[in-house]
Amino acid sequence: MVPPSGPAEVLAELRGSAAIDVSSAQAISPADQALRSLLGATKDVIREAPDSVTCKFLTRAVAARLLRAQTISERRKERLSSVVKLSTRQLEVVREYIERNLAHAISVQDLAASVGMSRAPFSRRFNVSTGMTPHQAVTAARIEMAKALLLDKAESIDEVAKRCGFSKASHFSSVFRRNLKMSPSAYRAQMTAAEAPRSLTNGCDIRCDTRLAAENARPSLSAVVPEFSLERTTLYSGNSRQLVASSEGLGWTDLFAAVTEELPHETLHRAVPDVWLASALTDVDIQRVGAGYEDSQVLPKGTITITGADEAVYDKTAAALKVAYVYLRREVIDNVAKELFRDAHERRHVNSMLCSNDVILQRLVALIMMLLKDPVRNSRLEVDYLSQALAARLLEKHSVVGPVRSGPRIQSFNSMEIGRIVEYVNENLMSDLGVSDLAGLVGLGRAQFISRFKATTTLTPHQFVILRRIWKARNLLAGRDGGDQESIAERCGFANRAHFITSFRKVVGMTPHEYRLVAD
Repeated sequence: MVPPSGPAEVLAELRGSAAIDVSSAQAISPADQALRSLLGATKDVIREAPDSVTCKFLTRAVAARLLRAQTISERRKERLSSVVKLSTRQLEVVREYIERNLAHAISVQDLAASVGMSRAPFSRRFNVSTGMTPHQAVTAARIEMAKALLLDKAESIDEVAKRCGFSKASHFSSVFRRNLKMSPSAYRAQMTAAEAPRSLTNGCDIRCDTRLAAENARPSLSAVVPEFSLERTTLYSGNSRQLVASSEGLGWTDLFAAVTEELPHETLHRAVPDVWLASALTDVDIQRVGAGYEDSQVLPKGTITITGADEAVYDKTAAALKVAYVYLRREVIDNVAKELFRDAHERRHVNSMLCSNDVILQRLVALIMMLLKDPVRNSRLEVDYLSQALAARLLEKHSVVGPVRSGPRIQSFNSMEIGRIVEYVNENLMSDLGVSDLAGLVGLGRAQFISRFKATTTLTPHQFVILRRIWKARNLLAGRDGGDQESIAERCGFANRAHFITSFRKVVGMTPHEYRLVAD
């Protein structure tokens, strides 16, 4: 097992023999929530297993993000070096405007107007002249004013926040703590009553103070393998599911990420060669039928559902929800497994799990969603390392040894095709559903349809139809107005009551009558 490399070593590896100022790259921007989350996940793994491969790849992801921040910062300095600075008089006018209006909202447009400029050129020239953005300068002035006001114990925290232009006391406390590493109350407790009030702008001269400057850029990397596309996943937009965001077009090759908004629905997720994770952003009541198992739970917000490679699952949700999905390329898991385990001749299989409370997985999925929200600034190198860290975590905590699949893989249906088939089955359960009818939906012959359907769902078309009829029967039996067994058998497409009872017992393990008693 390879021990984790530190940020300095990884930065040196990524940059080759080129010298790099690691200390300057390690300055964390307060606005870089993704880096903070990444560091938090890394600390959790270090506490749990400092020598793990998950830890190594997370450390490399941190290094990649720090490297990009420094690289883009250097480019930005070069670009801004040619920008004309604001004059001393213009800076003085801006400073006076900020002092006069600290109790009110101050926009960049307001500051630009005070010196007769438009917003964009003013921001660039202000940044070159002061080493900070206009927003950072205003925040620094508000903090200095707050420090002076906090010396007066007669002023409440709410009053100080209001006088300094903060909309809420909670926002004031958050900004104050982020800049001074202590709360306003703690700062007040440290100061003596005899300390002389300081100038409202002392220590935040906007002409030279650069302590609030941030590094907000990250590099890109050209793709060496095809992008992980939506077509490779089990997702598709339809009446019950809308794609809100996805990594399509971002050049991510090792994983695919998406956020969906979904209405209550039943859906068949086809078997795909990759492992995928789902995390509901709200509590969700879900029923799942997989290969040889069935489960039903109310999953708390943030819980991770793991679906193994080559496994089809049928899910039913009872309420509208928002879901984060992450699909991890099979080849990434195989490559990491070779580094983790000696039994490389046997493929590792990630176990499916409806409800996982693995905090590290939750952090990694949340971090990937952060990067998805910031597509222009995120680093593909960083995403690649996160993919490897995710693979290592799944292999270390959620995998078993299994035989390597032999023979060519049969082409499966894509999400749109299987969605059309499932919709047709659901709408025609009362009818006599023949394989030829289903094959006609996708323009295939009977034999080819059966082989591709089984490759997609791990079931034959007949088995799938029976399971759908049983599922509908269970819902009717659990409801108060489901009717008697004869009517349920007819509504679900069974030939007669005896056929219904026999099929139901074979799948569920009890008769319809016994199931109704348990459901009640």
